[in-house]
Amino acid sequence: MGARMARQHAVITVGLTRLGENSLARNVDILVQTSQPAEATVRFAATQSLHAQFMLIDTIYYAYVSKHYQNSKRRILDSRSLLAEYKRRFMNSTHN
Repeated sequence: MGARMARQHAVITVGLTRLGENSLARNVDILVQTSQPAEATVRFAATQSLHAQFMLIDTIYYAYVSKHYQNSKRRILDSRSLLAEYKRRFMNSTHN
């Protein structure tokens, strides 16, 4: 829902998801897919793969914002209001 809402507001979206076809892959402008690593049969969290994905997103974000600071600042402020709208819609849909 968030990616579709962003697209409706002409926000360029980047998605990070597992390899293969899924709803996020269909609804983003730029797609980064990661392979599914072999996991231990008994585990409590995918800490290493999550950490690697967070580092990748942070690096891409930092590089982009550093290069396009003024435009990024404006868009960050715009995204705050979009996020507030998303939260209102989500809260209304879960309480009805």
